[in-house]
Amino acid sequence: MIMKLFRQCQLKLINLYEIREFTTRSIGLTIEIDLINDSDNIDECWPLLKSPIRNSWFTFAKGLRLYAHDSYYDDCFEKWDLTFKYSLEKLEKEIIDLMDNTFDYINHHDDYEYTDSQRRILDSTVGAYLKGK
Repeated sequence: MIMKLFRQCQLKLINLYEIREFTTRSIGLTIEIDLINDSDNIDECWPLLKSPIRNSWFTFAKGLRLYAHDSYYDDCFEKWDLTFKYSLEKLEKEIIDLMDNTFDYINHHDDYEYTDSQRRILDSTVGAYLKGK
């Protein structure tokens, strides 16, 4: 239910041209959450997901205030723009870290042990795809 609602919200975001940079980065987070959810490891990975999800929301809010604020605050635009760009960079790093750490986290908390060759194959295929290579 929550994932369905999350995806519906994200579909609405895609139409907001003003925050396309955020939307692009949030797609990576959504893909990672979907993969974790599909592997039935959402509970185990929650410690990894809390911060990126929280920061995703705050980054969205910072971006939205650039384009949906009262004209009284126009003098704040440059400062807010820098804050938004910094948040985007931070979020992007966090999503990359999440993608890098999820496999190891699940593997560490899972009964199944992957061989080194299985890890390399998964990292070179799925990992490369998720990192946008």
